[in-house]
Amino acid sequence: MKLHISHRTRYQYSQNVRLNPHVLRLRPRSSSRQKVWSFTLSVSPDPVHTVVIDSIDDSLCHRLYFVGHTNLLEIETESVVDAKPSMVPEDLHLFSTTAMLPMFYPETVYRGLTPFLEPIPDSEGVANFAEALAVRLQFRTDEFLMELTRLIHREFSHEYREQGWPMSPRETLIYHGGSCRDLAWLYVACCRHYGLAARFVSGYVFDEDKSDDGGELHAWAEVYLLGYGWVGYDPSYACQAGERHIKLCAGVLPQLCSPVDGSFIGGPGSQSTLETRVIIRPENGASIVAEVLPTAP
Repeated sequence: MKLHISHRTRYQYSQNVRLNPHVLRLRPRSSSRQKVWSFTLSVSPDPVHTVVIDSIDDSLCHRLYFVGHTNLLEIETESVVDAKPSMVPEDLHLFSTTAMLPMFYPETVYRGLTPFLEPIPDSEGVANFAEALAVRLQFRTDEFLMELTRLIHREFSHEYREQGWPMSPRETLIYHGGSCRDLAWLYVACCRHYGLAARFVSGYVFDEDKSDDGGELHAWAEVYLLGYGWVGYDPSYACQAGERHIKLCAGVLPQLCSPVDGSFIGGPGSQSTLETRVIIRPENGASIVAEVLPTAP
């Protein structure tokens, strides 16, 4: 599905401030499951210097440098991206050595995946939550991955929270709900408990059933499966990530996936307010606006 994505981020400051360098993770990256046809970036005020870099997880980032003072920072992107459908669960036949939990990767693969296997701090309760599901599914890897998305979607409340990092997995379990990024981070914690390499993903999701005037960024998880690579799972929608999911970046921590990362220097009491808008429509010309859930600003 080829989608046209317009994304505007606007920071309004209570007084003139100086902008420190900012890092933007707003350009979708071409990969085996998505192709970027076009991308444009517009920033006001104009940066004095822009560097395009590959991040540690191979996402494409723009690092911006500013001079002078301003009371506004506005970032606009336009993207046209074509994403492929997901693998249907019935076609996900794992290697016989990885069909059951816990997962054991070959040594060379394991060494490359080590950061994505580290337990997440403040995850009390995750072991019991994940183990109850795994026992019920007789520790079958493919069924665990899909049923975990359905379980979190079904039993946890969903809320909109525009700013802030994800809650810890322990907090999400206690609260029994959260934003898309909270649910995704809980999913990652459950996977790592069973030796599944998992990471946090920031991007967009297209949902034509939503008719609100705008939307925000979305978050989900990816798990590394032998023979398939990184496969996305979205507990907010109880599905695999597919042609309606457009990935911007993925990382071992949510903090490495912030779409806009930067700070400012201002006088006493200086504050900022954030406004964002995402409009997604099929590239065939039929305009449809999709509201999506947020990730960290």
